[in-house]
Amino acid sequence: MSRARDLASSGVTSTVLSAKAPLASPDFTGTVDLTGTTISLDNDQISGDKVSGGTIGAGTFSGTIGSSATFPSGHVLQVVYFNDTNANVSSSTANSWSNTGLTKTITTKVNNSDIYFTANQHIYLYNHTSDGWHSFSFRIMKDEGSGASQIWKSNTNTTSVYDGYYLGRYTDSDEDRQMSMSPIAYLDTGNSTNAGTTLTYTLQVAQQYNYGYEISYQYANSHMTLMEIMP
Repeated sequence: MSRARDLASSGVTSTVLSAKAPLASPDFTGTVDLTGTTISLDNDQISGDKVSGGTIGAGTFSGTIGSSATFPSGHVLQVVYFNDTNANVSSSTANSWSNTGLTKTITTKVNNSDIYFTANQHIYLYNHTSDGWHSFSFRIMKDEGSGASQIWKSNTNTTSVYDGYYLGRYTDSDEDRQMSMSPIAYLDTGNSTNAGTTLTYTLQVAQQYNYGYEISYQYANSHMTLMEIMP
């Protein structure tokens, strides 16, 4: 007697066998401790709601990355942006720092992170004297909560308010005018701040001589961006 006839005579049908067979891809809900275990996945792919603990190397993760995840160095953790639509600053004082209106805070997510500062500052030059320079320097102030201090200046001589020409022009007429946008970028690195520290960055300007300048949203908006970067 054949094997098929033995199964049939015992009452075991193909339907019964199919019901008893293991699932090819069983569903599982719960937690499995895989500490010290190496897992090989088809197509080098991880999918699901989350992966907790360990390192994800090459491949694709389609779940949600938690806030406690450790990102590689150079990874951008957050970005804050400020578009200045309110500044209306004017001055004719030389060799004195003034706020441009660009200021923004950022609260760090990790310890000792770097902060990348970028800005585009609009400025309007006027009231020249004949045959003379009208020029400016910029600096970045940083406040960690105990008072602001200078972390960058466009001119190289740190003992003098003014000795550079980051923005400027030579004019031979007191009727000359100029409007321009000054791009500024600086990487604030080597910090020893804790996660949760609120940092305030402010851009300041100083001019060479007692002429006149304006920073006004009526002419063009200035803006700045702060990016926290994994150290």
